[in-house]
Amino acid sequence: MGGGPISPSSKPIPNAPLTLRRATIDDLDDITCIAVNGSPDDPGTDYRFPYRDKYPDDFWKWTRIEHEELFERPDKLVILVVTAPVLDDGEVVHQPVSYGVWDLKITSDFIPGDHGIHERRDANKKHMEAYAKALPSGLKKYFKQFGAEQIPLWEVVTHPDFRRRGAASMICEWGQKEADKDGKSLSLLATPMGKGLYLKLGYHVLGSVVVQVEGEEERVVVDAMIKHNKSKSEEIDPLDPAFAASILQFAQIISVKQKSILIQHTGSMQRQTILAAK
Repeated sequence: MGGGPISPSSKPIPNAPLTLRRATIDDLDDITCIAVNGSPDDPGTDYRFPYRDKYPDDFWKWTRIEHEELFERPDKLVILVVTAPVLDDGEVVHQPVSYGVWDLKITSDFIPGDHGIHERRDANKKHMEAYAKALPSGLKKYFKQFGAEQIPLWEVVTHPDFRRRGAASMICEWGQKEADKDGKSLSLLATPMGKGLYLKLGYHVLGSVVVQVEGEEERVVVDAMIKHNKSKSEEIDPLDPAFAASILQFAQIISVKQKSILIQHTGSMQRQTILAAK
């Protein structure tokens, strides 16, 4: 368990080593704090939640619910936190300062909730819907060729006060070790801020996913990136039902998991389901 949400009284200890570990549900408030403070650097946050400063309680509430759902699937998702020793009211505590989510198991039964799209006041509903429509198409376009032989990184966020200390790299290195076991590739959607790190770690850009409401100039662009660990001689079937389910779930998480507007799917997903996403 961490030292509680980062507060103005928490003071980093210079040059103190960071520690990587599995997250538990006790870390939920810390993770929510990191997301609320760290995600505004993602252009998609301003795009979808432009009123979060006016309605901070809504932004906190639904961000917490979003991440709480992740802990319900320990068989599928690995949630990691990086902690740093800090002084909090004179006491040294190991405070979570960064977190990441890796998807290690392809399943077809993970359907997130809508996370308040029809009631939260901090959001631009049209922009949330645009995310939900654009990402499944983009993920299918760039990642279907790798089939189930990939490990998606759903998100990495570091608290602004603890950046450039290697926390995000530690989370990425954990995924690299998992991928090395089976020679799988690593896939992700990168924000402009994170792109430089992923390029440094050996990822390359496959293309861009553009999120834009028709008739508007405002848009968000994210890069689809991949890192290969070994060549595959066999051809991967992009219409494999399990892979189709995984891609749709990946899209759901990144687009705030809106069940009411996302593509719905079941464990018996058939070939026409993935074709319908075109």
